[in-house]
Amino acid sequence: MINPDGTRSEPTVPERDRALGYGTGATAAPGVSLPQRVAILVVQRMARPVNLDDPVAAAHDLPERSAVLHRETVAAMGNIRIAQHHDTLRYAITHSGSYKPTARQLHPGSFVWTQRPQATTFQLGARPEIYRVISLGDNGVARLGPSEANAVPTIDDELEGNY
Repeated sequence: MINPDGTRSEPTVPERDRALGYGTGATAAPGVSLPQRVAILVVQRMARPVNLDDPVAAAHDLPERSAVLHRETVAAMGNIRIAQHHDTLRYAITHSGSYKPTARQLHPGSFVWTQRPQATTFQLGARPEIYRVISLGDNGVARLGPSEANAVPTIDDELEGNY
């Protein structure tokens, strides 16, 4: 890497991996797009302008910059292929019919909210009301009670999904 002051150094492994999109997880898409990923590393290495007045330095610098751009583009495209493959696998699993979401484990004191779908457009939709689980029956039916969360518009970490 060519620093702005003209010295050379290599980026640390975490900086390089983060810039190339590694470490985002098997199911997460990379945080930046290909042009952004290439630009992060290439701009760092090419921050110093080429001196075209010195033909010897320019003849040395331009092929080096071309090699850096080629190497980083190939690496970034490999990461895009990996991300696309993960997206394809995630789509296939989700739409195969064999995917079963994990059941939420409720316990007394959990917060839940309910939603009633509208049967017709003339029917008024129910506002999502937040309830507290009072008890759980042997068959898994939750007895719900009122919650103070309806009065206080805050977000609770224990808020569960739609039931």
